[in-house]
Amino acid sequence: MSNTYSKNVGVKAVQEVQTSVAYYGASEAWVITNVDYTEQAYILAKSNSVRLINREELIEMILRIKSAGKAKSQAKAVDTTYHTNHNS
Repeated sequence: MSNTYSKNVGVKAVQEVQTSVAYYGASEAWVITNVDYTEQAYILAKSNSVRLINREELIEMILRIKSAGKAKSQAKAVDTTYHTNHNS
């Protein structure tokens, strides 16, 4: 399910994802947005173990993933360089 919001996300999104957990037998429920949530959404999510990821947390997640990918690429490049220079 994907919606574009310009205002804070309310309880409807939390209700929908919680219903989906029961229907699909999921072990976790997340609602991700590029804005934030209403106070009521935070309250409902907490009482139903739904993880809310807002704009700030989403940006942090993306930066961590990009940073980990960059570090992995750099390590691979160093490893390749080492093997190239020492296998001659």
